[in-house]
Amino acid sequence: MRSAARRLVCRLFEVTKGRPGIWLSIAGLGATGEVAAEAERRGWVATVGDHSVRLTEAGRLLAKGTG
Repeated sequence: MRSAARRLVCRLFEVTKGRPGIWLSIAGLGATGEVAAEAERRGWVATVGDHSVRLTEAGRLLAKGTG
């Protein structure tokens, strides 16, 4: 599950070009609510229900390779 959560963070970073505050559809990123919830538990993303996700600063750092 951790690797799927990490892939979600990297994909989100790629699509948003690392810009904070951009909410995207979890399904549109090819992920599930369960994967997004795992990424949220790790502090990498914030979610709204099982449908939307955005990067946190920790997620941005992880995706950049500095976190």
